[in-house]
Formats: sequence, C-alpha cells, structure tokens
Amino acid sequence: MSNPFTRTLRSLEGDLAAGSILGILSVVTLLGLWSVWFVAARLPVYVTSEEARLEVAGAPRTVAADVSGRIVRVAAEVGQRVAAGQTLFELDSGVERGRLAEEQARQSATSREIESLRRSEATEQQGWARAREVGAAAVAEARSRYEAAVSAAELAEDEAGRNARLYQSGLLPELDVTRARSLARQRHKEAEALRQEEARLLVESGRDLQDRQARVDQIRRDLAGLQGQFGVSAATSGRLREEEKHRVVRAPISGRLAEVARVQPGSVVDAGAQLATILPPGKLQGVATFLPSSSLARIRPGQPARLRLEGFPWTEYGSLDSRVAWVSDEPRQGRVWIVFTLAERSGSTIPLRHGLPGTLEVEVERVSPVALLLRAAGWPRT
Repeated sequence: MSNPFTRTLRSLEGDLAAGSILGILSVVTLLGLWSVWFVAARLPVYVTSEEARLEVAGAPRTVAADVSGRIVRVAAEVGQRVAAGQTLFELDSGVERGRLAEEQARQSATSREIESLRRSEATEQQGWARAREVGAAAVAEARSRYEAAVSAAELAEDEAGRNARLYQSGLLPELDVTRARSLARQRHKEAEALRQEEARLLVESGRDLQDRQARVDQIRRDLAGLQGQFGVSAATSGRLREEEKHRVVRAPISGRLAEVARVQPGSVVDAGAQLATILPPGKLQGVATFLPSSSLARIRPGQPARLRLEGFPWTEYGSLDSRVAWVSDEPRQGRVWIVFTLAERSGSTIPLRHGLPGTLEVEVERVSPVALLLRAAGWPRT
C-alpha cells in the first residue's frame, strides 16, 4: 500500500531522469555544433606591420635653399595652400644687386664706346673710299698729261728730224734746226716730269690708303676688345641675375605646406637646408613595412587590411578598412614594403591627413580553428 510520501519519491525520480536526458542531449548538441564550427568555420589570419603611415598619393616635394644667406622675408605657414612659383622665403641679395648695378653701368659705358667706334669705323671706311677715288682720279689725270706730253715730245722729235733733213738739203737755216732740237728735248723733259708726278701720286695715294686702312684695322681691334668686355660683363650680369633668383625660394609645385622650418627674418641658412615640404593635391594612401619572415610570399595585392592609427584608440574610433595595392618585389633595408589604399570612409571621425602613423593588419588567409590548432601543435600546413 503506497502512501503520499512514496508517490512523491517516484515522481521526483521521474523528473530527475527526464532532466538528465535533456541535459545530455543539450551537451551533445552543443558539442556537435562546436565540432562543426571547429572544422568548418573560417577565421581570418592577420600579419601585423612593423610601421605604417598615411601619405598623399603624389610624392611630397622638399623645398630647400639653393644658396646660403640671411633670410629677410618669410611668407610660408604650415597648412598654407601655395601655387607653383609662389614666393615662400627671400634671402638677402644686397651684394648681388650692388654687383649687378656695377656690371650694368659697365655695360652701358662699354656700349656707348662700341657705338662710337662703329661710327668712327664707318667714317674711316667712307674716307678710305673717297681717298681711293680721289687718288685714282689724280693718278689718271697725271697719266693723261704724261701721255699727252709723250705725244708732244714725239711730235717735237719728228719736227726736229725733218728740220735736220731740210738743213742738210740747204732749205732751212741751222738756227731753226737748233730750235727744233731744243724744243724736242724740252718736251721730253716735260714728259719725264709728268711721269715722275704720276709715280709720286700713285705712291702717295697708296700710302694714304694704307694709313687709313691701318686706322680702320685698329678701330676694329679696339671694337673687338670692347665687344669681348661687353660679352664678359653680360655673362657676369646674367650669372648675378641667376644668383639673385636663387635667393628667392619659390614653391616648385602647387599644394599644401606640410612642414615649415622654424626660421625668421635675420636667420642664416646654409645651402641645401630644408625649409619646407609641400604636399601636392591627391588622394591619401598608406605605406607599411613588414618583416620578411612573416610577410614574404604571403602578402599580395588585393588582400583586405585594417589600419589602426596611433593617437586614435581603436576601441573608441575603430579601424579603417584598407586593401593592399602594391607589394615590393624584394625586401629593402630588411623590410617588405607595401602600399595600401583606404576604403571609402563610413562615418569615421578621424581627421585623416598626411603623416599619421599607425599599424596595418593584413588578412593573408582564412583557416579553420582546427587548422590553427594543428599549426600551433607543429603540424605542417596543408
């Protein structure tokens, strides 16, 4: 005969049996699901960079001083937008300007002397041409008189001959013969004098032309010397202008000033000193370096990545989705270099700009948890 207590015990035993079965079934189900996840799930494997930073896609340009000198004007500020050719710094160019003024004054004086010599050369050449014409005319006139005198002498000689024959025939007195011979000799002397006059005029004309030509040659030598001086002075002026240009530091490209040296009027800079850095307009991208042991042959273009920036905790700001764009063919300076691009920003409050440092994690593969466990145990990859 059963009592209420017995019936209660049997009821409790039934409930305990049912609860155990349900617990076992739950555990088995969980173990099964976990086993399926452990084998079938795919977890991302990341490779972390040694360092990473954001950069503008175009290469930044460094602005440096071409020459040493003292700064007299600063027209550059960090963050300022500049155009190509815009003046950023000016160095003292007083010495160059003074020397340039001296050379320009020397050029002006030399130019006036050259112009004066050219006028003298033209005058001498005109005088030489006129003297040649006058000399030639005088010689021609003297030759004409000489030829006329020779004809007159020959005529007088013939007359004297005829008178002599007539005297021998008794048709003419001796006095007429003497006079005819005397006239013939006179005509010959006059012809000789005119010949000598022609020769003298020819010599004098040649000497005058030689003297004038010598003056022209001397003027040309002086002109060549002055032109040489003018050329040297012009070259010096050009060099001084170039030196003066180098004392004005201009922006080589358009962009934004990312860095500006801490200089002010009165500061002295050396040649080659970096004064500013200009970022050209362009899209931000990133550059990261990895150890070859962990990344060589594992990182490839197109792989997804995430960037965590220093100074912006990822727990608060999150990370930036990225993708590998380029991988160096071989290590440089013991590191593998890659370039990565940023995905379109989706609500990120991080003020992205050139130079921000951070860490890049590249997803190199996806494997199951069991594969990860086997790798940790030393099993080879499959």
